[in-house]
Amino acid sequence: MKHLSLSALMRRTVVGTLISCALPLGVPTQAQTGPSPVLTQRYDNLRSGVNANETILKTANVQPATFGRIFTRLLDNGAGGARCQPLYVPGLTIQGAVHNVVYVVTQGNYVFAFDADDPLAPTLWSVNLTPPGGSVKAIDSLGVIATPVIDPSSGTLYVLSKTVEGPINRPASSVFRLHALDLLTGQERSYSPAVINFSVPGTGATAIRGVISFNPMMENSKTALLLTQGKILFGFSAAMDETNPNYHGYIAVYDAATFRRTAVWCSTPNGSRGGVWQSGNGLMSDDQGNVWVAVGNGTTSPATSDYGEGVVRLALTNTSLTAVDYFIPSNYNYLNTYDGDIGVIGPVMLPGSKYLVQGSKSGKLYMLDPFNLGKLGDATDSNIPQWFLAGIGEVHGAPVAYVAPDGATMLYVMPIGDNLHGYNLLSSGLVDTTSRVQNSAFGPFQGGFMIISTQGNTPGTGILWCYRPDPITATGNFPAVLEAYDASTFNLLWTSKQNISRDNCGSYVKWGYPTVANGKVYVGASSQEFVVYGLLNNNAPAAPTGLSASILGTNVKVSWTPVPGAVAYNIRVSPTAGGPYNLKAFHKTTTSTVLGFNPSGNTHTNYYVVSAVNANGESANSAELAFSPWPTPPVLSATSTNGVPTLTWPAAAQATAYSVWRGTQSGGPYTVLTSGLTTLSYTDNTVAANTKYYYVVTATNAFGASGNSNQVTN
Repeated sequence: MKHLSLSALMRRTVVGTLISCALPLGVPTQAQTGPSPVLTQRYDNLRSGVNANETILKTANVQPATFGRIFTRLLDNGAGGARCQPLYVPGLTIQGAVHNVVYVVTQGNYVFAFDADDPLAPTLWSVNLTPPGGSVKAIDSLGVIATPVIDPSSGTLYVLSKTVEGPINRPASSVFRLHALDLLTGQERSYSPAVINFSVPGTGATAIRGVISFNPMMENSKTALLLTQGKILFGFSAAMDETNPNYHGYIAVYDAATFRRTAVWCSTPNGSRGGVWQSGNGLMSDDQGNVWVAVGNGTTSPATSDYGEGVVRLALTNTSLTAVDYFIPSNYNYLNTYDGDIGVIGPVMLPGSKYLVQGSKSGKLYMLDPFNLGKLGDATDSNIPQWFLAGIGEVHGAPVAYVAPDGATMLYVMPIGDNLHGYNLLSSGLVDTTSRVQNSAFGPFQGGFMIISTQGNTPGTGILWCYRPDPITATGNFPAVLEAYDASTFNLLWTSKQNISRDNCGSYVKWGYPTVANGKVYVGASSQEFVVYGLLNNNAPAAPTGLSASILGTNVKVSWTPVPGAVAYNIRVSPTAGGPYNLKAFHKTTTSTVLGFNPSGNTHTNYYVVSAVNANGESANSAELAFSPWPTPPVLSATSTNGVPTLTWPAAAQATAYSVWRGTQSGGPYTVLTSGLTTLSYTDNTVAANTKYYYVVTATNAFGASGNSNQVTN
């Protein structure tokens, strides 16, 4: 087979490839003028994670005083978290106007097309891919969790969805559908959608008479979609691999123009498991029909075509997808036994190197020759170019490399429970493991997900962007953090934590790569919002002031003082002081809004912030307002006349009625004497002579009851 020249491939990457060795995506391979599209996950089919045509953002202007959150989008109620990397296409004419468009998909099966630049523009279009009677509410992740891919030559967005469906009186089943949507309208193409269903020959788990049938209830699809050679490819792994050992890994291949299935590859046809999941990273490919995949825990026996714990090169033709080379570490039994999983990320081709890099849950990085992967490793895996321990935790976020103006190349990686590390690449393309530097950035859960933006080799333009979680809050949320580093010096330029009231990016979303395009950074969140960062405009409105809250029926009304120049307001809520906040009301044109109240855990308090919006951007958040609609406990006192006690109390905040309780032991238990009382006193005419009683009062309203008042006696 003829291979793409790696030297030519990497030369393209260094000088400014946007879509390296670009495949049929219709995008120039050299840095170009004007905004460049982002058509696939991590910018190109080599999954380099490098946007080499960013002309606006530079190390000098990505600073706290000049860069930050410029606007937010609220995803529709029920849309779910935006887990996939946003995609971007400039210069599209939609509804008679030209827009740069950003496409966002969610775990609620929604697809959104937003104006990428205008803070006030309405949603261009949105579609819900769940059919009537279907659902996305189940134990494991459903909806859209695999980053889509765009074919600009046909104007099509390809999306893979998953739903739970079935008759009411029968067990539900999962259904995967491949969709082809018009970029301008969101409408399905005439041949779309295609229900995913197939079988492969094999004798492994679940085989019946030499045939393994795809079982959508046992599978999930997490790998970003790949468009190459006119085909759409996507992988499958277990829906719940901890409790279901009888799944298989698959790669399905569909013709992009007809949705005719042309091939299926099974990673363990004569064994079991071997999921293709890659922490959401896409399959890697060149423009000669070669596809690289990393396979997770599973049966390891290349002689029987079982590639558990392997990195595999596949040959794609019009009718087949077959394994032609592989690497399996020598300790594959250990990896399988202890969930070492080399399939935790997908293969990545590094700019400035002739090698691909592959991570693992053991913390190792493997440097592999893409066309001579090494087969089964010897006792120390010395038959491959290099491996080294990159950190103390699993590597879920794919590494990235930056080629500096002086030709030096730095490799960056952030394992789970570890810091952000940087390594120099040698002239050979291997890693100088003695050169490791690290900073204080820390990824407690999932590690860090990074991309590089740069304007070719122009000095002062190389920026490393890292999206990661902060430590978990008391209410179980992981706040998200976005950071920018000088890719040449590793110096921190900016972080969303420096001005948290302005730059907060919501709750962390799993495997969430940011997208940098045309001077903006687009970030999804698990809190049904989508945040846009860019250069700040001094004409954006000031933050609102004067927040107050009151009860309105069973809801809470939040009000604030009008902001000069503001045309709309966004309202965010958190169950935790200081956030992370969830966007709950979007583009409100009044200076108040009514929200439902959702207490978390044992707290009856929510925390509110409001931001103002105009055509120039979004303000910082207001000062936080803490409010609980629950009534406060009354302050109780008692007097007695002829042995008959009278209880009195001042009005409790937010109370609409009161209940009086009595017991014969200090501290209770108490029995209710009366409830629904609307006066501020109560006389107990039912006391028995020579008996001591203990009293408490609780306040009530539509939300519930307060705690007990102080205790008094007769």
